[in-house]
Amino acid sequence: MIASICSTSMVSYCNSASAIALSLSSLASWAMPASITAPYRRPGAGHVFHQYVLRCENRAEVQAHFKAQGIGTGLHYPVPVHLQPAYKDRSPLGPAGCAETARAAEEVLSIPMYPELSEAQVERICAALRAL
Repeated sequence: MIASICSTSMVSYCNSASAIALSLSSLASWAMPASITAPYRRPGAGHVFHQYVLRCENRAEVQAHFKAQGIGTGLHYPVPVHLQPAYKDRSPLGPAGCAETARAAEEVLSIPMYPELSEAQVERICAALRAL
């Protein structure tokens, strides 16, 4: 019984998160500046978004824009793993190092993403994206 309730609840959570991510992608992508990239959704594949992470060439400006709109953002992994003290000298990297990882650490910005977001909140986030 408990497993059935948890399973039903998890499916509902996943479906809600996926629908909100689809709304964010659909409502915002047509007007999103070229300097911002939304998460890639592979055709035919399902995805449960526990984070909705944008790649922003001008992350500080985008983050300030959201803050001015009263919309929170998050930075996940601002320091690449290979540069963190515990790992810094553990892996020999060639001359290129982890260039893409370093670039991602400077560009990623998470915007609000959770199944309880209302349609009005999703639209507000999309409006903020369109206003960039």
